[in-house]
Amino acid sequence: MDVIVDEQNHVLKKYMTFGFMGSARPGAEKFFPFGLRTDGTLANGSDTGEPDDTDERVNIHGKKAEVGELFTFLQDGEEYTYRIAQVVNLGEP
Repeated sequence: MDVIVDEQNHVLKKYMTFGFMGSARPGAEKFFPFGLRTDGTLANGSDTGEPDDTDERVNIHGKKAEVGELFTFLQDGEEYTYRIAQVVNLGEP
């Protein structure tokens, strides 16, 4: 995910976040781009065949963008826990 953080490295809620699940490698079997709205719900896009008003949620807003930080993904009533494995600084705004 590409996120915008504050001075303390917390993920800001006031900006939409973009990312993907799966692999972005050419020919990958599973690649699912998404937009993460400021309310924490996922937007799958209009050409995915998926409804754009899903109950899928990610609770990364307000978390520290640092290796080891946990966040959850809620899908179809199931909650999945993820750990931040890598942080890349893309530079100053």
